[in-house]
Amino acid sequence: TVQFVILNQGLTTANQVFALMNGEFVVVLQNNNGTYQVYGIEAGLRASAMVRELYNDDTLSGWLVTMTEENAVKGNLFIDATLYETLKG
Repeated sequence: TVQFVILNQGLTTANQVFALMNGEFVVVLQNNNGTYQVYGIEAGLRASAMVRELYNDDTLSGWLVTMTEENAVKGNLFIDATLYETLKG
């Protein structure tokens, strides 16, 4: 599971947020130690929750998006910076 906040507001952002509801995604996050975690590599991440609470200090009134990978056997993948640079091409 990966959560992130989309801070921009407006019609364009709303359209992008709703587009997340219909797709499968892979998310790559860089850790503090320089390695990367890849989520959704096996079954794809899908939006499982999208919430926008106005005047919420934690999200700065942005969209809180939760992406979940269902039916994955192995979980997330760890890669180093060299492999990441190679793959992102």
